[in-house]
Amino acid sequence: MVDLERFKAETMAYFRALDEAATQRYHFRHADEEGGLWYIEAVPDRAKLVAIK
Repeated sequence: MVDLERFKAETMAYFRALDEAATQRYHFRHADEEGGLWYIEAVPDRAKLVAIK
């Protein structure tokens, strides 16, 4: 069985490190079908953009 607490801690550490070390940030805005607005912040990691906020 997978240790879910360890997995959660490692995942949080990964995203925190991405956020703290980012030299470039990309911001996106999206309107969903219900009229709500989404604001997304992404940073590059291994040639891909990863949403962090």
